[in-house]
Amino acid sequence: SLLLSPSAWGRAAGVLTLLLLLSRAPADAEELVAQTEAGPVRGVRVPVGSGHVTAFLGIPYAEPPLGRLRFQRPRAPRPWSGVLDASAYRHACYQYVDTMYPGFGGSEMWNPNREMSEDCLYLNVWVPSPRPRNASVLVWIYGGGFYSGAASLDVYDGRYLAHAEKVVLVSMNYRVGAFGFLALPGHPEAPGNVGLLDQRLALRWVQSNIRFFGGDAGAVTLFGESAGALVGCGGGGGGNDTELLGCLRAKEPQELIDKEWSVLPHQGIFRFAFVPVVDGDFLADTPEALLSAGGRPEAQVLLGAVQDEGTYFLVYGAPGFGKDNESLISREEFLGGVRLGVPHANELAAEAVVLQYTDWLDQDNPVKNREALDDIVGDHNVVCPLMHFALRWAERGGTVFAYLFDHRISLHGWMEISLCRWMNGAVDGQMATWWVEDMDGQMDEWMETTWGRTDGARAM
Repeated sequence: SLLLSPSAWGRAAGVLTLLLLLSRAPADAEELVAQTEAGPVRGVRVPVGSGHVTAFLGIPYAEPPLGRLRFQRPRAPRPWSGVLDASAYRHACYQYVDTMYPGFGGSEMWNPNREMSEDCLYLNVWVPSPRPRNASVLVWIYGGGFYSGAASLDVYDGRYLAHAEKVVLVSMNYRVGAFGFLALPGHPEAPGNVGLLDQRLALRWVQSNIRFFGGDAGAVTLFGESAGALVGCGGGGGGNDTELLGCLRAKEPQELIDKEWSVLPHQGIFRFAFVPVVDGDFLADTPEALLSAGGRPEAQVLLGAVQDEGTYFLVYGAPGFGKDNESLISREEFLGGVRLGVPHANELAAEAVVLQYTDWLDQDNPVKNREALDDIVGDHNVVCPLMHFALRWAERGGTVFAYLFDHRISLHGWMEISLCRWMNGAVDGQMATWWVEDMDGQMDEWMETTWGRTDGARAM
């Protein structure tokens, strides 16, 4: 038998470790670089759990919409020479910044965490390690009422889902507010819906390039929240649109953001200034008309609502509501809240809403009034449209899955904070302290598995 001294064993172990590291180095370096049709990109290894994934951050999918390209349709990016550094997020798109509750993380976590710029049309790709072949692809589209949102937010860190479910995950920035949804009907340089056209161009990028990252272009699932379920119909004004467009292009971005809300004709809750419009191109008709036309839908859809859908918006303007009080609502505040909750309703319709949502045996109960206003705003803007869409989709022969999410995380009481690890990468840097309840962890794992599964319906 061969006997080695302790020092010899140490030297042998060191040599073996070095050889293993050297053998892995080329493979690791290869994982960090991916080709795209516009040029190669170099990503960065990011830790997750006991392993890691490769993140390719800030890949351009469109030409920067600067100067005369403001308000215009996105254009494909120009090719580049050399290897593009894709190790860090790029700019967030210009948008309204929430200053309602300064210093409060529950609201500020949704504000852009990168410098804002009109040069913002970039996407991110998270790839499991080792790089897969023909893995399912999930594409995340953030919400924000078409006036805010950024793919770089900590809550949208894709490493967790990519690692846990071995999927390739993609997210993208798209233009919001006036920059993404100013519509001058008939004017080719401000057609409206360019924020949606940004999304479409990013999806075309996925179809053309995701194979370079180990993804299957034939197994792509779209998922998102909030703004993805809202469609508004706007009309054009009179006057000279060319002069108006020239004036708007001459303004500083922040000037446009500051004036966005002034275009709304009614004061109300859950109202958005610039939204998708029926343009005859991207949206050929209203969603209702499109649901009534055509044959059997091919796509399977998963739709969902959460308990208390209206609460988030009530604390931004409804009388009596606030984040730091119990929001005990008087009868007078309830009636005022109804007018804000359904601002387009005439007197008869508003009275019908009051009749439907009032407990007439206990109409002065402040808790019931609070819950009723929450139901009115949530039903009117989210739940009823969602269920209407699901029923119409099913009537046409489409497959629909639906859920109601009513789990409340044990430590955080603020609305719209997701339970999933993949959407909570490092909120306040304290993610580990969140998982103190077994039920929270079980729910987290169940959602990761369900949302990331590769069989059955995965679109939401």
